[in-house]
Amino acid sequence: MHRVGAMWNRIGYLATSDLIWCLEDDVIPPDDALERLVLDMRADVDAVSGAYRDRAGNWVGWRNRLAKQPIRISYLSKGRGLKIIGGCAMGCVLARRSVFTESPARSYGDGNGHPWYDVNLWADVERRGGTVLMDW
Repeated sequence: MHRVGAMWNRIGYLATSDLIWCLEDDVIPPDDALERLVLDMRADVDAVSGAYRDRAGNWVGWRNRLAKQPIRISYLSKGRGLKIIGGCAMGCVLARRSVFTESPARSYGDGNGHPWYDVNLWADVERRGGTVLMDW
């Protein structure tokens, strides 16, 4: 996981556009996925994720429980429309470059973080008042 977080930090550093789209090889999005994510990306939004399930069958969106140390997450049930979430996996997400430059992805962070880089990344976005959406 540490190497994947480092890869995202490097992409954020090297990117020349404001928006970065991640589509992992095990996610098959609908044909209009990118168009929908771009339309959902308002000026006050840091990232938008498409809805899909992970290998364990969980929806990839969650709520953060930041008061817990280490951070705890609660997976979301299937929703409808466009909803604010705490975080998401990176399989089908459109994010601002600033997500990676202002809140670098890391595993365990300062020792109180979560073992997964994406949970720490989105928790940092939430702490600074950012917004992550799920397009169900």
